[in-house]
Amino acid sequence: MIADFLRILRAADIQVSPAEAIDAAAVIDEIGIGDRTLLKHALGHSLAKTEYEKQAFEECFESYFMPPDMKIGSPDNMAANDDAAEAADESAPGDGPEADASEGEAQDSDAQGEAQDGQPQGGQPQGGDAQG
Repeated sequence: MIADFLRILRAADIQVSPAEAIDAAAVIDEIGIGDRTLLKHALGHSLAKTEYEKQAFEECFESYFMPPDMKIGSPDNMAANDDAAEAADESAPGDGPEADASEGEAQDSDAQGEAQDGQPQGGQPQGGDAQG
């Protein structure tokens, strides 16, 4: 767990030395992850040194150690996530009943063209063999 978090910090340009990684693991061993506020404070002191690193640490911590009831797949957020997905679907261009209708019309005209003369729409016989 701590190794994944340290990778995220490093990806956010926070320099974490091997000694700091050991300190961070010791912090988690000592205080656990039950008290998010305490963990954030303790790890922040161990890992973030500059003002930029403190801000980046804050963002990384909040996303990595998100409370279970705030995670996307949690039951508490399922309704909110469904509403957001529906709103995105409604606003997406090329979706919706109009797009479905035009696709259906295109398929119908293809089927009609083939049914009228028994050949695909190009008027060429099926099988590719030209008799002549």
